[in-house]
Amino acid sequence: NGLGRTTKNALLLFNYLETNPIIDIKKTSQALGVSYNTVATQVKSFMDLGILVQTNSSIRNRTFSYKEYLDILRDGT
Repeated sequence: NGLGRTTKNALLLFNYLETNPIIDIKKTSQALGVSYNTVATQVKSFMDLGILVQTNSSIRNRTFSYKEYLDILRDGT
């Protein structure tokens, strides 16, 4: 609710995360048909909210995961 005018793109990314819980910005922007900067902004917002975490330590080609979702999927396996 606190995302203001970026809510539409936030929902688009959040829905995408359900089927792709590990993402990188470039491939995600191509899959969603939105700009790289739009996805990068949403990823940063999701990191600030604790939804996404960066999974590697590189500066370029960063990957992110929806950790809580993956933890639920891994539970009991």
